[in-house]
Amino acid sequence: MKLKGVLVAVVALLGVCMFPGDASAEVLCPTGTVNADKKVGSYAECNIPKDEGKRDLLGTVNTIISVIAGVLGVVAVVMVVIGGITYATSAGDATKVKKATNTIIYGFIGLFVAILSYSIVNFVLGNVFKDAEASETEDE
Repeated sequence: MKLKGVLVAVVALLGVCMFPGDASAEVLCPTGTVNADKKVGSYAECNIPKDEGKRDLLGTVNTIISVIAGVLGVVAVVMVVIGGITYATSAGDATKVKKATNTIIYGFIGLFVAILSYSIVNFVLGNVFKDAEASETEDE
């Protein structure tokens, strides 16, 4: 039953993160799109980016990695909080204290791994795409 509640909370959090803001508000299209610096009803109306190709792939991959790392980070923080609550309510029971300590330690390890993996992936992808763009400009 607890797992079901945690899953509902994670799905609700992802929904809030993926669809922020008011969809009916006017937005200013970003530079690099067909309707650059024009006010439109939504970002979808900004149209196709002028610079298609590798940057779109890099942006998509970065978005996916960011969402995954964010979810892992939230789960790790939740585990640390659960471990803290378990520790506080253990009433001196050695098995509960050990379980709570392990939960807190593994939660921090998970948080560290999520941050480290996000950094490594962004570093590698940035360098791969930078090298690909440099070789394309040399060929022209």
